Amino acid sequence: MILLGKIQRPRGLKGECLVQSYCQNPTDLSQYGTLTAKLGEFQPKNLHIAKIFPHQRNLVRVFFDEIPDIDTAEKFKHSLLYIARDQLPKINENEFYFTDFIGCAMHNENGELLGQCDGFANFGAGDILVYKNPKNQEIMIPFQDFVIKNIDLNQKIIVIDDKVL
Repeated sequence: MILLGKIQRPRGLKGECLVQSYCQNPTDLSQYGTLTAKLGEFQPKNLHIAKIFPHQRNLVRVFFDEIPDIDTAEKFKHSLLYIARDQLPKINENEFYFTDFIGCAMHNENGELLGQCDGFANFGAGDILVYKNPKNQEIMIPFQDFVIKNIDLNQKIIVIDDKVL
């Protein structure tokens, strides 16, 4: 399953939800058809977007067919929204999805293990690769060509330039 967003909170009385979208274009969330909402140990629930509106930055206002009112919307607060991997559009040979990097071993140029890729962040100045070192500390590095020397998704290995460490 691929994480595409998170229901932040209800907005208004008619079931509208404020959703944090992880799509490059936040309103593209509506292009994936059925979304699966998961919250903790509760049974996943399929949701269908009836209407979606831009809000601010990566937030969108969404009406789901299955959420008719604020009381129902409140039950979905903080739910994560997923799709099946096969729902993603096909990509070209030199393209990738960030999710492909999660779990990759991070190595320096000498082959020493630095940690494991844990995710990505973007605070407005570009994408940042986040990995955890063997002490479980979070390390952030720019996801740029001058930092990332090699990516082998088949072997799940990412090599980082020694000069930035």
